[in-house]
Amino acid sequence: MNRRLTRSEKQYLILGILSVIIIILAFSILYFATVRQVEHKYKGKLQKAETQISNNKRMVYIANKNITAGEQLTSQNTTYTEVFSSTPSKYFINKDDIGKIAAVSINKKVHILKDMIVDEKIGSDIREEEYKLFTLNTNLKENDIVDIRIVYPNGENYIVLSKKSLKNLQLDQNLCYLWLSEDEILSLSSAVVDAYLHKGTKLYTSKYVQPSLQEESKITYIPNQSVMDLMKKDANILDIATLNLNQQARAELEHRLESFDTQNGENIENWSSTNGSTNDTSVKTEENTGDSNSTYNESSTYSNDGVNDEGDVDYVE
Repeated sequence: MNRRLTRSEKQYLILGILSVIIIILAFSILYFATVRQVEHKYKGKLQKAETQISNNKRMVYIANKNITAGEQLTSQNTTYTEVFSSTPSKYFINKDDIGKIAAVSINKKVHILKDMIVDEKIGSDIREEEYKLFTLNTNLKENDIVDIRIVYPNGENYIVLSKKSLKNLQLDQNLCYLWLSEDEILSLSSAVVDAYLHKGTKLYTSKYVQPSLQEESKITYIPNQSVMDLMKKDANILDIATLNLNQQARAELEHRLESFDTQNGENIENWSSTNGSTNDTSVKTEENTGDSNSTYNESSTYSNDGVNDEGDVDYVE
């Protein structure tokens, strides 16, 4: 038989249900508020990240192969592509910089910056010239940056060409190539004739230590007017001077090589002598050891045979 709830019990029941509903509503409100707050927080971070990504998109040139210092930037060794970088766009090279020269070695896939290049864009009058008449530093490498200088017998020293890259360098042949403008070709030609006319004068290279940081030297050589007049008067004088200086530079190279070979030969002879003496000593030691062993073996044989009846040993001398 069902008992009917009293009025107070109904009130408590209703109050309990209302309390549960209120608690559920409170947790729901708190949950949704927290979710919305977290969503708003991370939405802001996401928008910030998207903005940063968008702002850091760059269209830049990268090296698609290892580029050595002194090498020209071309469409073959660079690639124009989109990357993400916080470095401002103004620091990257643009299409106007293609054709300039790398001041430092640039590894493959590296973004190329403006401070990695030097403003040596190829002009319409630039020509590649072959030279065998310079006295070259023995530590030079391909694309090294040098000054071409002239030194006279009285010690006067002038800069003929400044901050030039050595192309197709062949030290054993005293050969190098230079990219020169028309004015530079004429100035160097004058220096060649000048060196020929003044015996004991030579043209040589002076290497830059940090070409990317060092400013180019100021050209101090001024072509002699009498030399220029002679070149105009005699068209063969430059060829004669070039041949003469080629022979002079070649003779100096052969002298250096001969000195190196002589020194190297002396070192080899000294080593051979020392090593030979050591080997002779070893052989003599082995011979002496062998003789000792033979004597010992013979002595042992004689001793066994030489035992007398009294048990004494007859030593063999």
